[in-house]
Amino acid sequence: MQDHSSPVGVDWKLLKHAFLFCLTFSSENARVHEDALRSYSPQLAWTLKCGFNLGLAGFATGGLVAGRARSHQFLAENAHRLPSTERGWFLYHRHKQLEAMRAGLTWRGGFGAGLRFAGMGVVFTCTEALIEHTLFGGRETWAAAVGAGVGSGLVFAAGARLPRAYARYAILFGAGAGLGIGLLEDVAAVFTGVSVKNPMRVREGSLDLWVPAWDWERGVEGVGVFRRQS
Repeated sequence: MQDHSSPVGVDWKLLKHAFLFCLTFSSENARVHEDALRSYSPQLAWTLKCGFNLGLAGFATGGLVAGRARSHQFLAENAHRLPSTERGWFLYHRHKQLEAMRAGLTWRGGFGAGLRFAGMGVVFTCTEALIEHTLFGGRETWAAAVGAGVGSGLVFAAGARLPRAYARYAILFGAGAGLGIGLLEDVAAVFTGVSVKNPMRVREGSLDLWVPAWDWERGVEGVGVFRRQS
């Protein structure tokens, strides 16, 4: 049997599974991620997963926006001295592309946006877990996601030093985004039967949106269309 551990005690197989866990949101890959989930807490794994994917999304969008802005700036800076030959146009466009790429790979471009997106993802997931364990006894619910969205909006408004009027919109946007994320998590659990955050955890029940202070099973008892078939 091949030994996947290194002389310094690093389990490369475990790290590979943790990396694969970050690359997918599918709960069907629970077997592939089993080692990572057993070695790390489910909350830590979910936090790493969200932070990693949001970091990639932020890097891509931030790099694209910064590169496009630099491209327009380069065009404005050289509008009075446009080339007149074919070779000149070739060098012009190549230089413009290099400037756009360099702008996209700076702190104000892709790297900065990626770190900010990853940081907000970590704030959201940690706040959601805190609300679930303190207010709902560890039970997953969309209400915790709404609270996490509000908290993330407050952190963003404070970090960006937004005026009170704009901070209100940031909080409302965070609440709306949290509501959407929470409902998606609950609906995904309905169809898969497991928690999105921890594929090894079975979410029992039928169409269980886990409304706080509401027993969904008793509430729809007898209504077969809403009951999950075992």
